[in-house]
Amino acid sequence: MTGVRSLGIKTWRLFWFPCLAVLGVQCFSYPDCVQDATSQVTLALKTANGSAVREVTFTRVTVAGSAETFYANQKVSSLQLPLNANTREVSYTFEYEGLVKNLTLSYTTELQLISPECPVQTYFLDLAVVSSSFGDGQVLVLNPVVLNNGAVHVEIRL
Repeated sequence: MTGVRSLGIKTWRLFWFPCLAVLGVQCFSYPDCVQDATSQVTLALKTANGSAVREVTFTRVTVAGSAETFYANQKVSSLQLPLNANTREVSYTFEYEGLVKNLTLSYTTELQLISPECPVQTYFLDLAVVSSSFGDGQVLVLNPVVLNNGAVHVEIRL
């Protein structure tokens, strides 16, 4: 019984190890088309001193130049809002708790082609606050490069 069991393991190793090695090598012959670029900026909401997360019920959030409404009657502590690759800045209007606040962000874009087999990626870089009605020092850029890695790009202190 032991001889049959060890023969089976040896046979398995002799057969499958070369197959896995060939498949592994094949993976390196194709480009890595990982999409780490995103056109969504992540904004985190914090208390006025920045020490704690703050949840806010928004009446709505709008983006200048778009008819779409975001976060209508939703209670959230972070938002993901679109950036526009065809412009160098975007303006948002936040309606909540009877208030209307505006935020304009600027950025640059960079197109990158990793390989002809992969789509061109648009990277949003140099994210900065142009104007804000939230008050001085209440909007902070934490990550000026917008990537699809779960990072918070902008912190708004309310």
